[in-house]
Amino acid sequence: MAYSNTFKRGEKKFLLNPTQYKRVREALAGKMAVDQYGRHTILNVYCDNEYNESVIKSLSKPVYKEKLRLRSYGIPTDDSTVFLEIKKKFKGVVYKRRIEVKYRDAWNYLCYNLPLPDDSQQEKEIDYLKTRMRLKPYVFVGYDRIAMYGLEDNELRVTFDTNIRYRYDDLDLKQGDSGKIILGDGNYLMEVKCAGSLPIWFADILAGEKIYSTSFSKVGNVFTKTHEGNKNLCLQIS
Repeated sequence: MAYSNTFKRGEKKFLLNPTQYKRVREALAGKMAVDQYGRHTILNVYCDNEYNESVIKSLSKPVYKEKLRLRSYGIPTDDSTVFLEIKKKFKGVVYKRRIEVKYRDAWNYLCYNLPLPDDSQQEKEIDYLKTRMRLKPYVFVGYDRIAMYGLEDNELRVTFDTNIRYRYDDLDLKQGDSGKIILGDGNYLMEVKCAGSLPIWFADILAGEKIYSTSFSKVGNVFTKTHEGNKNLCLQIS
């Protein structure tokens, strides 16, 4: 796969029930196409510290937030190419900085602080965040994705994620992609990614189906679901 290692874009999220998903896919015919990978599985390990600072800050909806994650397309082997990424969001605009590394090197770096072979500016930014926040592997989040691109505007991207699942144990991605479901039953998280504003024709599709944007965060929903009833936590987030 070929990927850019630095980019910025606007990003909006929408939750779709099965009927809405079917109608949106039908409406996109002739305007967008599924990319060459079809339906594929994405595995992530999100990092945080012992105080859960990253996820708690994210849930408080700050103007600026950042997170560190390890991402693999499919279940990796030691020699698989994976991505270490910083995902930043400032005033609704998403910025990503990432490096491609072998899974073995990424896992040893995150768990045992062994040095990475990469010596790029992106690696320095990743290491600075990891060291400053004392980040370690925290939670696995996986999902099945269909990605589409605009036929007239290649910068327009739409992804549909379903079977979003998580686990807190066995975080090594070589252990597989199983986990407890937080979004399934035919429901999808749709993310629309573009350099500028949404095309009018796409906004018309959303309006026609009464689909509205949401602030759904995969790792944030996992955290909230698994910490229900924690009054101290609720005070920190509110």
